[in-house]
Amino acid sequence: MPEKKVHSGYTPVQDYDGKEFALPNGSEMSQLAKTHKEEVSEAALNYVKNTYHIKAKVTNLVGARDAVVAHLKSDELPTYYTSVIVDVADAKVTGNVSEVEGTVESSIMSGIYVKAYEKEFENLEAFCEKMAKEYPVIGMRNDAIERVHDLGVVRPYYYVSVLKEASLDAYNAYKKNHDITSKQLRTAIKEGSSEIDPSIVLTFYMKEKHRDPDGKLANQIIERFKTTKGFPPGMYTILVNSNEVLTRTGNDKSSKGTTPSKDEIHVN
Repeated sequence: MPEKKVHSGYTPVQDYDGKEFALPNGSEMSQLAKTHKEEVSEAALNYVKNTYHIKAKVTNLVGARDAVVAHLKSDELPTYYTSVIVDVADAKVTGNVSEVEGTVESSIMSGIYVKAYEKEFENLEAFCEKMAKEYPVIGMRNDAIERVHDLGVVRPYYYVSVLKEASLDAYNAYKKNHDITSKQLRTAIKEGSSEIDPSIVLTFYMKEKHRDPDGKLANQIIERFKTTKGFPPGMYTILVNSNEVLTRTGNDKSSKGTTPSKDEIHVN
C-alpha cells in the first residue's frame, strides 16, 4: 500500500521535485507563465545571451508580483544556476527583463571557480558520495535543484557561492574567451589583485523520512572532512539537515552542523 503524503507544508527530500516551489503573491503570474511560456522563456534567454553572452536553458518559471522569475541552467562551464525577472503589465509580457543586482555575474563566477579547481571539486564530490554510503544521509534530487535554486553551482550535496568582485581577473578572462582552460582560470585567480574566499556549503539530509537532524552524525561527518585532504580552497559550512524540506521554498526544516561566521572550516 503506497505511503500517504503528509500535508504539513513539508515534504521528504527524496520525494521533493520542486514543482510546488512558489514566491509570495505570485499565483496570478504563475498562471500567466503557463499560458505565455514561450514568450517569457524567449525574453529571459535573450537577456542573458545579449548581456552576458551565455547560453542557457529555462528550468522553471515562477510567478512573482507583476513579473515572472525565470530560473536558468547554464550550457557552459560546470553547470550553474541563475535567474532573471521578466516584467508583466496588463497581463502581457512587456519585454523588459532585469535581475537582482549581481545575480547572474555571481552565478557565472561560481562556475568559473569550480572549473578552475576541477580536480579538487571531484575530490569533494567523491567525499560527499562516500559519506552518503557510510552514513544514513542523502542529497537533494537534481530535478528539485533545477526548479528551486538560482544562484551558482549547486549539486545534490553542496553549493558554491562566489561574488564576481572576488576575482575580476578570472571573470574578465572568461568573458573574453569562453573556451579558456581550467589552468588559465586558476592562474587568473591566483594572480588576481583581490583575494578570493568562496563559501562552500555541504548539505546532507537525513535519509529516514521525517527524521530530525542528528547532531552526533553531523559531528562525525565534520571530523571526517577535517581529516581529508585535496578539497578546493574556501570557507566551508557542513550541515546535516532534517529529512523534510519546506515544500514552497525547498529550504530545510532544521539542521545541525557548523555555524556560518562562527566555526566554519577554512581550507587553503
